[in-house]
Amino acid sequence: HLYPGFRALARRIGVTLVPLERIGAAALAEAHHAAPLRALYVVPTNDSPTTATLPTAERQAIAAWARDAGVPVIEDDAYGLLPRRPLPPITSFAPGIGWYVASMSKILSPALRVAFLRAPDAAQAAQLAATLHESAVMAPPLNAAMVSLWLSNGRFDALASDVRGEAAWRQRLARTLLGDAVYAAQPEGYHLWLPLGEDGNADVLAASLSLDGLSAVPADRFAATEGERERAVRISLSGALDRAALARGLRALDRYLRAPTAQVSPVI
Repeated sequence: HLYPGFRALARRIGVTLVPLERIGAAALAEAHHAAPLRALYVVPTNDSPTTATLPTAERQAIAAWARDAGVPVIEDDAYGLLPRRPLPPITSFAPGIGWYVASMSKILSPALRVAFLRAPDAAQAAQLAATLHESAVMAPPLNAAMVSLWLSNGRFDALASDVRGEAAWRQRLARTLLGDAVYAAQPEGYHLWLPLGEDGNADVLAASLSLDGLSAVPADRFAATEGERERAVRISLSGALDRAALARGLRALDRYLRAPTAQVSPVI
């Protein structure tokens, strides 16, 4: 699975995507042997939609493989600062192997259109800066100044802690209301990754839950290639404006999980 924005960009510039069952040094080596890879794009922490997070040892192994194979890494660490104890980036184990990208959008607010990036070296950083200047001129100056101030005076840490605490509370609520449901999640993450089984219909479920204020996105929206039809949905716990609204949506989901064929019908 893949962030839809990156998939759209790959199509636009003619890049062929090679999806892997799991991200790991062994799987990468096997794929690279079958057909040489030009680059690795990876979301190492709280991957959307699967919520998977690579452990530190695997990050080290991937960095070693990428360095030895000469394959550059594009590390999209959008959620990297969300956990209370962030894990080291893949590129921190071999700084010259690729690009590390993160932003404020997923940590504080999507209204803050400010990101930060670490390039493999100064020459490539300068090249990217020139390209960005041609397309976007600059980051929004007021936003950049605000984020810089918050980083320097401790306000960023305080706000991130508040967001983290709310995310953790919502995860605990989901675990309480969904009972024995089997899903993947991170303790301080924004999403659940919910397999539906053979009888599940992701599109119908998503349409039904939207009426109860709960955002659910079918798995095929995140498919890296055409034809992937996994029966699963990504449930957003952060979309509800308040806790009461989230609880209503989760109770509706729980009713579906207890009787999937009886509780949901298509909305026309």
